[in-house]
Amino acid sequence: MRVCVQFQGCSVLTNLARDVENRVVIAKADGIAAVMAALKQHPMDADLQELGCSALLNLAMDPNNKVAIVKVDGIAVIFAALKLHPTRVGVQENGCGVLGRLSYHNYEYQVTIVKAGGVKLLVSGLKINKTHTGVSLKCCLALSYFTKSTTWPPCNTIIDL
Repeated sequence: MRVCVQFQGCSVLTNLARDVENRVVIAKADGIAAVMAALKQHPMDADLQELGCSALLNLAMDPNNKVAIVKVDGIAVIFAALKLHPTRVGVQENGCGVLGRLSYHNYEYQVTIVKAGGVKLLVSGLKINKTHTGVSLKCCLALSYFTKSTTWPPCNTIIDL
């Protein structure tokens, strides 16, 4: 599908997913899969990556959508967007936001993200975009979820940086 169509679709889904009920409707209509397909088909298009991450950020406010996002390889796709667009603040802010939202109160996803190199990726985004408040906030918030417990073994990854 053409990137301009997918861009508009992600834009509409971003706006609609601000509403609690719409998040459920979008998920039931395979909207998460559509966003993921767009992100996978056009990894080099920073505008699309920014809007796709924004849509996922809003959709991830629903606990069931978190599961759906992870199930369709969402963590890897967000990682790819962050790695391919390190200086694009919208991609960094939204992508870090999605990782944080997936991690919030979810030990399994915290471990998955940390073991996949998420801490270093978040710190890299923070360093590169240190003057952007939104990126700093989302990166630090996501990182804070990985440090809540001193008994949690992957927490040592942060200390070793």
